[in-house]
Amino acid sequence: MRIIVNIGLLCVAISVAGAEIGPQERMKRGTYNVTARAKIILRCVDQNGLAVSNATVSSALYPFGGDFKDAIVKNGVTDNNGCFVMEGKTDSEFSYTLTKDGFYKTREIKQLNQFQEVFVKNGRWQPYGMTNTVVLKRKVNPVAMYVAGLRKKHTLIREVGEPMGFDLTVGDWVSPRGRGKTPDFHVTYIRDGSGRDYTALELILSAEEPFAGFIKVPCDTFSQFKSPYRADTNAVYAKEMRFSFRRNEKGRYEDGQLQADECLILRTRTRLDKEGRLVGAHYGKIYGPLRFGFSFDAPGEMKILHYLNPNENDPNLEADTSRNLLNPKDLGFAP
Repeated sequence: MRIIVNIGLLCVAISVAGAEIGPQERMKRGTYNVTARAKIILRCVDQNGLAVSNATVSSALYPFGGDFKDAIVKNGVTDNNGCFVMEGKTDSEFSYTLTKDGFYKTREIKQLNQFQEVFVKNGRWQPYGMTNTVVLKRKVNPVAMYVAGLRKKHTLIREVGEPMGFDLTVGDWVSPRGRGKTPDFHVTYIRDGSGRDYTALELILSAEEPFAGFIKVPCDTFSQFKSPYRADTNAVYAKEMRFSFRRNEKGRYEDGQLQADECLILRTRTRLDKEGRLVGAHYGKIYGPLRFGFSFDAPGEMKILHYLNPNENDPNLEADTSRNLLNPKDLGFAP
């Protein structure tokens, strides 16, 4: 099993030029399953491309199959130009984590042989001394939000084929099915089959209010703070998102429409003027993946990691992890 240096929570963005190549091409060039010496310069910048000096770095190169017991570990800080050098033998894999006060942790695990421009020559990975850009995202303006954190239990789905309103401020269905009062979106559970052997399962998220809805955007999985800083207020928000669950090799149902590197941005609680123009709205986000399961107490259950900014017309998506308006004790969530 590959063990990673325990030096942070999440990630790093690294730019090695070139597209991925297959094993046959790598073998021709001598870059497949080979241990060679590497010199990698990490250049740390913030989300605006400005160099970040004095960031703490923990790094490791793995000479033999990614086993930490043989790892070449180097710790230190970035210099005035935001640079840090890691050097030693690796079979392709290396990892690193960067941290600094006022920034979100960044961590990445990379494979040199996944990039077209990287190859081995004379016992060295080339380019020797390659520079890679690492993004360390600043904490800009975190706000307290209604957050369903990691410790939130699955929400039981008690109806099949019936839209059910979900209130993000309480993390529950709206009355009479739950404690909620205002539906931020509706959930419809559809299934085809009998017992627990279903050929198709779907969860449909839908928005009924004018201008309310969802957009799906990429997430920065290298960073502790994955989502964009702000919701796009000019985007066209889809009224409906469908999530189809299929049984995997372990017999579990999983969704293929919202991955860990994606999130949904949502606009809800919209308010219009007399001419029907949008004058007020709330914004939030849902992190992937979407989780679904069965329950002995209901036809199904779901778990959605969701956030809602309580301030009207504030598109800020940067959550304050020291406060949770939904459950003050649940603070183990990503920003």
